[in-house]
Amino acid sequence: VLLWFLLLGSFLVVMREISARSRNFAELIILCSSMALLTWYSSSIPENLLYFILLLLFFSLIWFKPQSFSYRMFGTQESWMWMALLTLVPVMSLLIFNTSSDLRLDVFLKGLGFYIAWATLQQFFFLAFIFPRLEYNWPLFSIVLCAGIFSYAHFPNLPLMTATFLMGIFWFSHYKKYQNWYAIILSHALLGLVFREVAPHSIRLSGEVGLAYLSKLQL
Repeated sequence: VLLWFLLLGSFLVVMREISARSRNFAELIILCSSMALLTWYSSSIPENLLYFILLLLFFSLIWFKPQSFSYRMFGTQESWMWMALLTLVPVMSLLIFNTSSDLRLDVFLKGLGFYIAWATLQQFFFLAFIFPRLEYNWPLFSIVLCAGIFSYAHFPNLPLMTATFLMGIFWFSHYKKYQNWYAIILSHALLGLVFREVAPHSIRLSGEVGLAYLSKLQL
């Protein structure tokens, strides 16, 4: 089904006589289908098909280009204060009620660099490509839709989907108001790392998604 969506979006994009709204929608189909295929089925997709999807996504990102996005989006002091407050509250709650593991500082700092890099890639993909197109087509629902897509990328891990949907609402609302993607990256990295380290294994299953999650669920 996802491959059919991918082909449909590709067909619409190459059409010459197409409205800007329809083109944005077609680009969304390609971006979201590629993301879902890579996150859900990367462990089981044939190698040749996996390379094709990666190349298609890579050239799509070059061709589509970021919309309404700047690398200088540091935001205001108010935006940093709100982000710090609404990030530290769940982080401290996770740490206080942590009963599953002892969080070591050296392990935490070692993992933080990876999570910052991973959060940067994810937020760049959503804030530069997904969110602006949703904002163009459906401005009243762009935040909820983007949070839903972000959550769906973590299917079928329901605890992780719930957490990412709620945080997606917070992050994309913050971005729409303050245009501060650096604060969102740090929030994403910190929350993701703390959740992975201290949440009970029965809840997070190591943060796996797609077929990898289902395979561990059966063990």
